Amino acid sequence: MEDSQLQQQIQKLASAPLVVMTKYQEPYDGLNPSVKVNRRPLGGLDGSNPVKMVELVKGPLERAFKDFAVVDGPSEVQLSGFKAGYMRMQYTLMTGEGKAFPTSSEIWIVPRGSFFFMIGVGMSQQPSEADRQELHTILQSIKIEE
Repeated sequence: MEDSQLQQQIQKLASAPLVVMTKYQEPYDGLNPSVKVNRRPLGGLDGSNPVKMVELVKGPLERAFKDFAVVDGPSEVQLSGFKAGYMRMQYTLMTGEGKAFPTSSEIWIVPRGSFFFMIGVGMSQQPSEADRQELHTILQSIKIEE
């Protein structure tokens, strides 16, 4: 590959999630309960305050979704033994085909050294207790090491 092609591939892979899990195989005709884990460099962000990092995520989401509402947080929590920022929000996700899905999402931001993990859980606004418990069991199984 030429240097520019290699750089494009590196950037593409750097923005790809580390893990994406969905309950149902895609394509799925509905809102598929999911967990996604991303790892990003801190850059100029202050990793000592993960709540402020979560607040930075809130602004773009408010602009992207007309009915965006924070249900819980932003607040400080523990995830895998580390200080994390947390927020739960609701909004309507619109597909390219015009379908609307009332969505509930939760995010956790966990700073680690010069990068941070952003972990997201998505489900319907009225999930079954089984779906909610299943997603949180997955979340509790996450191990972040030093």
